[in-house]
Amino acid sequence: MNPDKHSFKIASIQGIFWGVFRNWGGEIIAFLVFLTLARILTPADFGLIALGIAFIGIMEIIITQGFVPSLVRLESVNSKHLNSVFLVCMSVSLGLALLLWLIADWTPRVFNEPQLPVILKSLCPILILNALSIVPRAVLMRRMAFREIAVRAVCSTALGGLVGLGLALSGFGVWSLVGQQLAHTLLGTVLIWFMASWHPKLQFSRSAFQEVAHTSFHFFGISGIYTAETQIRSFAIGYFMGTSILGFFRLARRIVDLIIKAFIHSVGDTTMTIYSKLNNNPQHIWNTFRTHNFFVGMICLPIFLLMFLGSPSIIKTLVGSEWLQAAPIIQILCIGGTIQALLGGGNPLLQAQGNTALLLKIRVIITSVSMVILFFLIQIDFYLMLIGTVIWAISGKLVNFHILRFVHPNLTFVSIFRNQIPNLCGACLLAIGWFLCRPLFQPLPEYVGLFLTTAIASALYLFVVFMLAPNVIGQIKTMVSLLMNKTSESMSS
Repeated sequence: MNPDKHSFKIASIQGIFWGVFRNWGGEIIAFLVFLTLARILTPADFGLIALGIAFIGIMEIIITQGFVPSLVRLESVNSKHLNSVFLVCMSVSLGLALLLWLIADWTPRVFNEPQLPVILKSLCPILILNALSIVPRAVLMRRMAFREIAVRAVCSTALGGLVGLGLALSGFGVWSLVGQQLAHTLLGTVLIWFMASWHPKLQFSRSAFQEVAHTSFHFFGISGIYTAETQIRSFAIGYFMGTSILGFFRLARRIVDLIIKAFIHSVGDTTMTIYSKLNNNPQHIWNTFRTHNFFVGMICLPIFLLMFLGSPSIIKTLVGSEWLQAAPIIQILCIGGTIQALLGGGNPLLQAQGNTALLLKIRVIITSVSMVILFFLIQIDFYLMLIGTVIWAISGKLVNFHILRFVHPNLTFVSIFRNQIPNLCGACLLAIGWFLCRPLFQPLPEYVGLFLTTAIASALYLFVVFMLAPNVIGQIKTMVSLLMNKTSESMSS
C-alpha cells in the first residue's frame, strides 16, 4: 500500500475514534451529571437555564459560527489570517457581552421570570471565553489533532459537572446550572490555549480577514441558522408553554442529542476534514461515505428504536416519575434522529466539496418554513408542534440527500438503502424481540425488566447484522488494529 495512503487511512480512523471519544466521552459525563441534577432540581430550573443558554446561543452565532470550518478548509493559512480573525472575534464578543448585560433587566417583561436578568448577567463571560477558543480550535483541527480536542472536551465537561453537582448538593438550585456552564467554558478555554501553543499578535489584515470571511459566510449561515432555529424554539416554548415544559423538552432533547452528538456529529466533523483531502478521488469518497454511513446506522438505529419503545420506562428509571412528560417528546425526537442517522454524511460531504452556498439556500428555506410551523402549531398543541417540525426537518434531509446525486452519482437513495439493509433487518428483529420479551419481564422491577429486554433485543439485532454483513467484524478488527498501532507509536514517541 502507498505509504501516504496508508498514513492517511490511519489518520482518518484515528480522527473518527477521537471524534467519537470527544463527543461520547464528553456527552456521557454531561449526561450522567444531567441525570443526577434532574433528581435534585426541578424541570423549571432546567427551563430557566435553557432560556439563559438560548440568549447566549443567539448572540454567539455572530462570533462562533463559520470561522473554524473556514480556517480549516482554506488551503493556506498564515499568521495574518489567524490574528485578524482573533481580533474581530474578541472585539465583537466584548460588545455582545455588554449588550446582553444591558438588555437582561428587560427580559422579565417577556418571560415573566424574575431570576432571568441576574442569570443572564452571570452568563455574559461565556461569550468572551468562547470567542477566545475559536482560533486555537481551528489551529488544532488543521493539525488533525483530534486527540487533543477530545481530551479538552472531556476534561472541561467533567470539571463543569463536578462544580454543578457540588452547588446542587449545597442547595443552590438553578445557580448550580449556571456554575456548571461557567466552569465548563473556562477550563475548556484554558486547555485549548495550552494545547494549541498559539500566541496572538496585534496584527490585522483586511484582505486576510476578507478571505476567511468570504468562506465563513456560508458556514456561518448553515450552522448559524441551525443554532438560531434551536434557540428560537427554546424561546417559543418558554414563552408559550412556560419553563417547566421547556425543562421537559430540554431533558428529552438532551437524551436524544447524546446519540446525535456522540456518533452522527462526531463522524460528520471528522469526515468533513477527510473529504476535503479526497476532493479529486470520487471512488475513495464513495467508499468512505458508504463505510461511515453503514457504521453510523448500525450504532444509532437500534439505540433510537430502543429509546422510542422504552422511553416511559427509561424516564422512570433514570430521573423518576415526575419527569414522565418527557417520554412522548423523546419518542417524537427519535423519529427525526433515526432518519438523520440513516442519511448521515450528506452535509459534511457537500461542505467539503465547496457546495456551502447551495446548502445555505436550502437551510434558509427549511428553517423559514420550520419557524412558521413552530409559531403556528405551538399555539394549538405542543406535541403537534413537535411532530410538524420533525416531519419538516426530515423533508429537508431528503432534499439534501437528493442533491448529492448531482455531486456524486453513486450516492442515491437506492444505494444507501442497500447499504443499510443489514441494519434495517436487524431493527425489525429487535422490535419483535422487544414486544415478545417485555411482557415476560413485567413482574420484575422496572429497571431489571428494561435491562433484560434491551439486552435480548440488542443481541438479536447484532446477530442479524453480523449474519447479513459478515465483513463488518473484519472491518472493525482492521480499524481497531490500525488505531492501536498508531496509538502505541504515539505513546512510545
